Amino acid sequence: MNEHDISTPPSLPPKLEPGVLFYLPLEWLHVDPEITCRWQGKTEPGLVKVIAQAFKSGGHVEPAKAALLNGRWTLIDGLHRYEAFVQATDPKTIERKRFPVISMGEAPDAVTARWWASRVNWTAHKNLTKVERREAFRRYVQANQHRKGEKRRGNFKSYREIEADLPGAKRSTLHDWMHQDFPSIAAAMAGNDEDYGGNGGLRDWQEVKAERQAAKLRDQLIALGGTEETKGHAIAAAEEAYWKLTGRKPRAIPETDGYGF
Repeated sequence: MNEHDISTPPSLPPKLEPGVLFYLPLEWLHVDPEITCRWQGKTEPGLVKVIAQAFKSGGHVEPAKAALLNGRWTLIDGLHRYEAFVQATDPKTIERKRFPVISMGEAPDAVTARWWASRVNWTAHKNLTKVERREAFRRYVQANQHRKGEKRRGNFKSYREIEADLPGAKRSTLHDWMHQDFPSIAAAMAGNDEDYGGNGGLRDWQEVKAERQAAKLRDQLIALGGTEETKGHAIAAAEEAYWKLTGRKPRAIPETDGYGF
């Protein structure tokens, strides 16, 4: 495998040839918790410590993976290795400039970068948790991997084909996830065109989440109203907050506590 050592960071992000091993200065590597596939960007301290010892002893550590996103090199795979390298090296030494990464090229957008991170880790040594696998499925759909064609704008794949893309996930599970997270896509795949939202359902699960958060906030604001007058102001503020969060007119205030979301 070819290697390149970037000892002095240039004025612009270096162009790293896809598939080639580079030693990249840490200051040129951006770590975004929204890109990495680990839940909320959290790592396991014990695993980080073990990898840090490998770095210190000169043992073999598999290179991380990075992609150029929005003009800067962003970590795609290797969050534990990154934190271990930071832990194992002195900030003042040249070794901080030798973090091993393999370039995945340029990611066209953050949605694609998020899917790349989950795809790399789907069958990785450090298994994804149930929550991370569900998030990986969402990223798969958001990146239009559930469609055929070079630009992912063709016909829908079957659940059998999606199962082949995500080995280890049962077809019945994928079917349930699609109906729960992307009901518009699920309806279109089933041929129910009248139930198809037109936007592919790519925001369905996010809209549900926002609606739940808005309803909770609405409850809290209304609860602040002690008198009829203050309650009226609280309701008005809650209605406006709900509308801004969801873009929808809130349902009528129920007689019972809670909003049924």
